[in-house]
Amino acid sequence: MTPMPHVGLLEFIPEDEWAKSQQDPSYMPSTVLLDGVSPGKRYELIFSSFNGGVMVRYRPGDMVRFVAMEDKEADVWLPQLVFWSRADKLIDIGGFTRLDEKTLWLGLEDAQVPYKGWIARKETVDSRSLLHVYIATDAGSDTRDEVESRLHDSLKKYDVSYADLEIQLGMKPLILTFLPPDTLAKYDLERQLAGSPALTRAT
Repeated sequence: MTPMPHVGLLEFIPEDEWAKSQQDPSYMPSTVLLDGVSPGKRYELIFSSFNGGVMVRYRPGDMVRFVAMEDKEADVWLPQLVFWSRADKLIDIGGFTRLDEKTLWLGLEDAQVPYKGWIARKETVDSRSLLHVYIATDAGSDTRDEVESRLHDSLKKYDVSYADLEIQLGMKPLILTFLPPDTLAKYDLERQLAGSPALTRAT
């Protein structure tokens, strides 16, 4: 994507500044403008409207990554970016519901899913937004379809908007994948040895 600087003032919070603000909510992260970004780096986007209105300056909650400083093939001499992830740790499904970690954890507990760790992310398949939950588990006699059905029903109990996806749109966005019990623990150990924070949610 190419940012269009004439539609509003674009600011970018560098990832290390964003991390500080996550650890300390009172911390005011510094920003850079479009001419201060670097390729390969990630930033949280801030947008200010030139025309005023209700939302003059706001943080949509998107993390972007700059991949190049220009697109020579298209004769575009502006930085090129891709959407990286949500910066607010919410999973947006179809613009209809936003699931957070607590809702997913409550759903897993309510569905009595035996897990050693789990991660969740949004995936897009055939233009459809899906919630893909990966669970490190020894599920015993429970099949993946059985656990997936229980978790889907539990999420509907804890998030009304998620339930409305099925009621109003006929969508069942959940996909469940079983992983060997120690998979995510090993992955987290590798991240920690590399100096990165743990990624999964474990027992």
